Amino acid sequence: MAKKWIKLWVAESLRGTIRFDLTSEERGVWFDLLAMAADGRHESYIAPNMDQGYPDAWVAATLNIPLKLLQRVISKCLATGRLEKTKFGLHITNWSRYQSEYDRQKPYRQQKSLDELNQEHLAAHPEEITGSVDDPSYDTEEVYEGDEPEELARGNESLDEHEEAMRKANPGIRL
Repeated sequence: MAKKWIKLWVAESLRGTIRFDLTSEERGVWFDLLAMAADGRHESYIAPNMDQGYPDAWVAATLNIPLKLLQRVISKCLATGRLEKTKFGLHITNWSRYQSEYDRQKPYRQQKSLDELNQEHLAAHPEEITGSVDDPSYDTEEVYEGDEPEELARGNESLDEHEEAMRKANPGIRL
């Protein structure tokens, strides 16, 4: 499926090895090849299908560049590992680096949508909410016997009295 856009790494494009490996004319062809790989049926391949690749002459004509320029770029990109020739056509080797965060973040967006739908549903059907603070059986002030030492329950001791009460209630504790 054809993409509408691909990611372009700014720093790498301006200061990366591509600056030293390719001339400005060759870099333009490289970026065109990335666009072609995104535009095809099989992402990362510059090919009409998975049976064969496009002939170099067709690619050059499509990009409106001389065949020799295309062949020079393909040769350099093969040597630097940017491209590989397969029986299916030219393949961009690090294709995922040229892709958007959109695909990576898709599961998170889907989960967020589900969470929003659940919130909308619960807002429309509050009777389905259990354990609500509006529910009389939901008592946040309930205190269980034995939870606090009697000395601490008073809550009006000085700090020294409080520490002494803590030591008595919890003999193994170090304060």
